[in-house]
Amino acid sequence: MTRLSYGEDTAILRYTDESPDKPGTLYGIYDGDLISGTNDGTWNKKHVWPCSQMEEGGVDPRPDSDTKNHATGLHNLRVSCQNSNGKHGNKFYDVADSDIAFFPNIASDGSNNHAFEGDFRGDVARVCSYMALRYDFLKLIDDIENADDLSMGRLSVLLEWNEEDPVDAFEEQRNSRIYEYQGNRNPFIDRPELANRLYA
Repeated sequence: MTRLSYGEDTAILRYTDESPDKPGTLYGIYDGDLISGTNDGTWNKKHVWPCSQMEEGGVDPRPDSDTKNHATGLHNLRVSCQNSNGKHGNKFYDVADSDIAFFPNIASDGSNNHAFEGDFRGDVARVCSYMALRYDFLKLIDDIENADDLSMGRLSVLLEWNEEDPVDAFEEQRNSRIYEYQGNRNPFIDRPELANRLYA
């Protein structure tokens, strides 16, 4: 794996997160926004596995532009609008929103500024599975109510989402494009059945 800086990630995400259906736009996670790929400041880099839940040795891994660490890997970063980034924040994933959990498909709120469409459950599941495999200090758990700062879940829900929301063309394109820069792939996109073999 070639480590890239958080600053380098910005430019690369314009390529990796491009919509296969509408080239020139970026496909935003959680709401399906199609975001201009040319304008700075119109989108965020979203950590699917939040930085607050990957504090190895108790150290906050939040990166600055020059950082190269486990918080700057492209497989865990997705383009998002600021609204969607804020809705997830540092929460775990579950079947419904709560004080500690977030359901990743943001429903339409009647706004004309967002697409609010798409299914991101499987995307989230496969990113989280990758992170737990790639970094052996991270773990997937079911008991999110008693989690530590190296955990993500809810595992049983993520495993269900991996099957209910299959890999799509965007994920396949993104996986191959990340490989061009980072030199590694998310195996759970190439072989989704591995999630159950490893984590069920």
